[in-house]
Amino acid sequence: MERLSESDRELADRWLSNVRVRLARVGSPEPDPSSPLRRIDEDADDDVLAIVADDSDPERGWSFVNHLLQSARDEPEIRQIGIDALETLLRESGDQLADLFRVSIRSDKRLREAASHSYLSGKVGEIAKAEGIYPH
Repeated sequence: MERLSESDRELADRWLSNVRVRLARVGSPEPDPSSPLRRIDEDADDDVLAIVADDSDPERGWSFVNHLLQSARDEPEIRQIGIDALETLLRESGDQLADLFRVSIRSDKRLREAASHSYLSGKVGEIAKAEGIYPH
């Protein structure tokens, strides 16, 4: 499996910072313009989407999402990774990653949790159903 470059690690940190800002905003009034809660790095969102949607390099996307999962601080962050990055990766490259997903889902609790918040179809959807994590 491909190791992440330093720039991918930095991008993961930026994207997770966005997730944390968005989670902090939930149920809160609009922060004042100088608040860190106003700062979203939209380039990070676009760059992560480009990685996980690139079906020509699914291994990079897989390594990237796994790094996000291992870097997540708590269940809400893991859930958001499942909703965004993991779901997109598996929608675009799920058939290519099905065998890896099957093996990993059995031992990686964070991946299991994230996958339970993703809409999965095709081979990975069948695997998730067989493993009891996907009720659809």
